[in-house]
Amino acid sequence: MKLTQRIRVTNIFDPSLTEEVEAVVDTDAIMLVLPQDVVDRLNLRKFREATVRYANGEVATKSVYGVVTVEILGRAGEFDVLAEVRGSQALIGHMILEQLDLVIHPATGTLAPNPESPDMPTVEILQLSL
Repeated sequence: MKLTQRIRVTNIFDPSLTEEVEAVVDTDAIMLVLPQDVVDRLNLRKFREATVRYANGEVATKSVYGVVTVEILGRAGEFDVLAEVRGSQALIGHMILEQLDLVIHPATGTLAPNPESPDMPTVEILQLSL
């Protein structure tokens, strides 16, 4: 099943630069991936390089840009962006889903806020005993 979701991405350093894109929700991916042409239109700053491993085992070096606010289903968070080739498919990785507390309903194949926290994301932390 291929789940896609419309998202809004905004450059936090220049909020006038915003784009709406159709992104594949990919729980095997880790972070937000945007095509280079979207990264360029958002005028994002390159922060670093990262080694990426694709599902077919191929390894490549890609640029990481930031920072964007990602809005999905009324929830928003700030994230770095891994840039892929121009015209490629945008991806929403599991870190975005975790931070925004969004879940995929297996029966319907839809993305929705976690039913245990419908009003705002819940963040789980471990408290250490001192």
